[in-house]
Amino acid sequence: MFCENCGKKLPDGATVCDECGTKVPAPVQDPVEQPIEKPVETPAVSEMTVAPEPAEKPERPHKPAPKKEEFLFPRPGYSDQINAPEIVSYLAGKKKKNTVLMCVLSPLPLILSIVLSFVIDGYKFFPTALLVGLIPSVLILLFFLWKAWKNSPKRYWEGAVVGKGERVRTVKAKKDRPEEKYVEYILTIKTEKGLRKKIVEDDRSGALLKYYRFFEIGDRLCYHPGLPYPYEKRDNERDRRVICVFCGSLNEAHFDRCINCGKPLLK
Repeated sequence: MFCENCGKKLPDGATVCDECGTKVPAPVQDPVEQPIEKPVETPAVSEMTVAPEPAEKPERPHKPAPKKEEFLFPRPGYSDQINAPEIVSYLAGKKKKNTVLMCVLSPLPLILSIVLSFVIDGYKFFPTALLVGLIPSVLILLFFLWKAWKNSPKRYWEGAVVGKGERVRTVKAKKDRPEEKYVEYILTIKTEKGLRKKIVEDDRSGALLKYYRFFEIGDRLCYHPGLPYPYEKRDNERDRRVICVFCGSLNEAHFDRCINCGKPLLK
C-alpha cells in the first residue's frame, strides 16, 4: 500500500502517511459473493410416494383363565337328576345351616362361662371359667367341622357290591325290657380305590330292608354325600323300582317324582 500524495510505501493498516501526513483512505473491500439458494422443487402429489398404512394385527382370541378342577355331576351311567334344583338347594341349605349353627353354638359355652365368672366373683374365677368354657366350645367346633367334612362332595365314591351277609345281634336285657335278638343285613362294597364300605340294615321294629333287597352282587353304585339315602344304582333303567334319596321309599320306575315326598328320583 502506497501514499497517494508522496508515493511512500506505507505499512498495512496505516491511517496517516509518516512522510507527508496525508490521511490514507480506508481500503475498499471486494464484495463477497453470497451463494444463491436454489428453490426446492416440491414433487407433485401424484409423484409423491405414499407410505403404506401398517397392517392391523389380528386380535388374539381371549383365553379364559384356567378354572380349578371342580367335582362334576353326574358321572357316566348315573342320573342327571342329581343336578335338579330341589337337590341342589337342599344340599346348599344343609351346608348353610351347618355353618350358621357352628358360628352360633361354638363360642356359646365360652361366652357363658366368662359371663358367669364375672357375675359370681369377678376376676377370681376367670382363668378357670376360660378353661371350662373353652373345652366344650372346641368340641362343638370339631363336631360341626366333622359334619361339614362328612357332607363334602369330595367324599363321593363309586364301587361294586362284592358280598351280602347276615349276622345275629343280641341286646342285653334291662330292667324294663327283656333280651332282644335281631338280624343285621350287610352289603359289602369295594370302591374303585380298593376300599371296603358296608351298608348295614336290620329288621328291628319291622323296618324294611331297602338296599339289601335292592342291590345284588355285581351291581355298581355311587355314594352322594349329604343326602339322607345317598346310594344310587348305576344303569337302573331296567329296574322296576327306584329308591328315593330323600325319604327312602320305593317307587315304581316309571315315576319321575317320589309318591311320598314329591322329590325327583335319580333314574
